[in-house]
Amino acid sequence: MQMKTRDEKLDLIRGASALLVMAGHARNFVMVDSEQLISKSVFAKLFYLLTSLHHQAVMVFFVLSGYFVGGSVLGAISKKRFTWSDYATARLSRLWMVLIPALFLTLLLDGIGSNVLPEAYQGAFHKLFNSGPSSLSPSSYGVNTFFYNVFFLQTVVAPVFGTNGPLWSLAYEFWYYVLFPLLACAALTKDTHRSVRIIYIILLAALCFVLPHELLVGGLIWMFGVVVWYFSNKERFSQLSRGWVWTLVGGGVFLVSMLAAKLNMVPYPDLIVGVSFALWMPSLLGAWGFHGWHKKLSFWFSEISFSLYIIHFPIMFLITTVFLRGKLFQLDFMGVIWFLGLNLVSLIISGAFWWLFESRTQVLRKFMKTTIAKFRSSWQRRKTSGYVFSLVHVSITRFLVCFIVWAISNRSLLIAGSLPKPNPW
Repeated sequence: MQMKTRDEKLDLIRGASALLVMAGHARNFVMVDSEQLISKSVFAKLFYLLTSLHHQAVMVFFVLSGYFVGGSVLGAISKKRFTWSDYATARLSRLWMVLIPALFLTLLLDGIGSNVLPEAYQGAFHKLFNSGPSSLSPSSYGVNTFFYNVFFLQTVVAPVFGTNGPLWSLAYEFWYYVLFPLLACAALTKDTHRSVRIIYIILLAALCFVLPHELLVGGLIWMFGVVVWYFSNKERFSQLSRGWVWTLVGGGVFLVSMLAAKLNMVPYPDLIVGVSFALWMPSLLGAWGFHGWHKKLSFWFSEISFSLYIIHFPIMFLITTVFLRGKLFQLDFMGVIWFLGLNLVSLIISGAFWWLFESRTQVLRKFMKTTIAKFRSSWQRRKTSGYVFSLVHVSITRFLVCFIVWAISNRSLLIAGSLPKPNPW
């Protein structure tokens, strides 16, 4: 995709959201809580407020994901071009090209840190950092946990892998990628055989039953992005939302909602943040009206945002564990130096990680498509295309049914207390 065809203002939002998440964790790792601050200056209050919005930034990610991914599903269905194989290839190549290397990197970094200070990885610093492993949910490195995370089952039936707490949201994203196409195909693909649409509905209902309640609530926020995509393709609405009034008012409402959500001044704060950003978002679509380094910088931060989000936590945990060993600073010279240094190191490593892996997503995607095409060609030489189509649907259905049965049994154990309940950080 060329830069001129991108929603460049959303690039800035996506990059800024990733930076907020990283900055929030960095501040927790090196600075005392706001209650322990000696200086209560206006600057200190603003700094602590800004670096405490990392959870709200994840809600913005959900809306953006709904817009781009959910919108692509609706667009493909409307043009009668949607296929499960192409969709799964696009989504899995995007996720696995970053996730699997990130899991190995987490294993490496945590292995180094746990040899230096093993108690930190068993939860010794949880109260200090307000995140990370705890005594009730220490870091888990089992082979089962690794593969649960590979298949996006962290926080569903297993913990996140190692210290990589931010992986909780990746599981949420994946299951939204599964749930929404099932819903859209059941409701919108009128030329699909009724029995197939019934299967979609059954699978959708079963998944909604077995997946965690918190994940499904987050799906409503993700759906706000789909709604934005739908209305932004209506010419009259698009013209109305592009004015400066919508931009200023929408931005103001979004900022107020972020503050109100952070200060617990509103019910359902995550939903409020999602709705307010979705209302502002139509005015942000399209390209910037200027050129320069600002545009390139926002583009670069957007490009590395996924890699940055998924690897920064174990990097920061290792550095602070090895060199600070639980020591926290005031908002003073040393605290600022450590804060900036931790962010800078994470950015540099994330940029290198992006270049090594995420930037080569198209290579993996092409390989997967070629492999699937060869498989189809092989089957078509033996069987009719109709049989192959039926076989693929039966295979997908069997896989999802087996997963649902397995998940129900695991959920029953969770409810009964036989298994520890996953604890996303």
